[in-house]
Amino acid sequence: MGSGCMLEDVTPDGPMEILNCQKPRGLEALRQNKIALRAIERDTVLRFLPIADDKPSRIDGFIWNQNTGTITGIYEVKSRNYGLEKLESTYSNEWMISWSKLQAALDITKHTKLPFLGVLHLEPDGLVLMVEIFNENATWGCNVQLRDKLWDGVSERMAFLNMSEARRHRIVDNQTELF
Repeated sequence: MGSGCMLEDVTPDGPMEILNCQKPRGLEALRQNKIALRAIERDTVLRFLPIADDKPSRIDGFIWNQNTGTITGIYEVKSRNYGLEKLESTYSNEWMISWSKLQAALDITKHTKLPFLGVLHLEPDGLVLMVEIFNENATWGCNVQLRDKLWDGVSERMAFLNMSEARRHRIVDNQTELF
């Protein structure tokens, strides 16, 4: 879903699409994601062009290089409420992303030759990590392990991205407005 939005089925009478980003926690996640992207924009010539949050999307948006005036990538952004120490110890310095999300991004990369970048915001540390997941040739841009995980009794393939080579950016100003 665009910028971390997820669909929920909420009615007993049938499925009703409600995006998590329309709820208070989802709105805060969107705010934190914007903070993360602005940290990278401050340090680089890149600008992040999000896909609208009111509709489901398999990628969060496009990356525009203001020096060349061209779209140079696609991205996924997530904010987490843990720091670098926990990422490195508890999670073995790996960021988990569903294989279904990666398959969709891989298809886009294959057809456009746009690399797929992952942005991970570690909120307590004010740290933003950015890693190339797929390069323009649609091959892995970072070290990845694929494993099956059980979610609510259903096995789902997950990718564990090694974040040791990720570029690091610091949050300078935490006051990002939602609108």
